[in-house]
Amino acid sequence: MTRLARVLLGCCALTVTTVQAPAAPVAKSEAKLLTNDGALLCLSAENITQAPQARGDEKRMQEIGCIFAKQGIEAVRLEPEEMTGGGKPWRVRLLMPGKGAITVWGYGFMFTQRDGRPIPREFW
Repeated sequence: MTRLARVLLGCCALTVTTVQAPAAPVAKSEAKLLTNDGALLCLSAENITQAPQARGDEKRMQEIGCIFAKQGIEAVRLEPEEMTGGGKPWRVRLLMPGKGAITVWGYGFMFTQRDGRPIPREFW
């Protein structure tokens, strides 16, 4: 098991068989988002559409590199709002205290603002 897989297991209850290298660290103060409970996050934007059908099938979720995350994981959006919307997934960096960070994809409605307010629908 790679170091990254162990990090994800500790943070997000995820087991993956193939993963990318960890992203460069991001300061916790940069976190602008928090995950919602059950937020669907994937290592690839292309796989995010397959994950809802795989819910409950741990092996399939591992194959496509997706998780349903816990609530309250800090994240930073990596693309300006103008580059997404219209139902396209966002590229975000999850910040895992003491464990580093990883870049994943998730839809805007899977996150809240840091103060707990929902993300305005026009940014999804």
